[in-house]
Amino acid sequence: MEKKKILLNTVKENQPISRTRIKEITNIRPGTITALVKDLKKENFLLEVGKEKSLRGRRQSLLKLNGEKYFALGLEFDALAHAASPSGSSFRLAKCGKDYCQNHQNSDS
Repeated sequence: MEKKKILLNTVKENQPISRTRIKEITNIRPGTITALVKDLKKENFLLEVGKEKSLRGRRQSLLKLNGEKYFALGLEFDALAHAASPSGSSFRLAKCGKDYCQNHQNSDS
């Protein structure tokens, strides 16, 4: 499971990226990378997005995260508004996905 997290983080930080480049960055064995990528593609976390440019040899497939499967959620609390609000609830919420970011704000003050 730890290697899967390392692989996903490596793809996230370097996408699009080839399996060979993942090996260079992480030092995970090629067979392990192949198995993890196969599982992550089956789970729809990774997508193949083309081939690497190469002057010789076989062109490597490039991988990236599936933005439909991943999103970030962030919360921001305002301590001053929290203290001033009778119910004590004031927050701002942002949910970001592939091509969008939705902001929601709630304030009882």
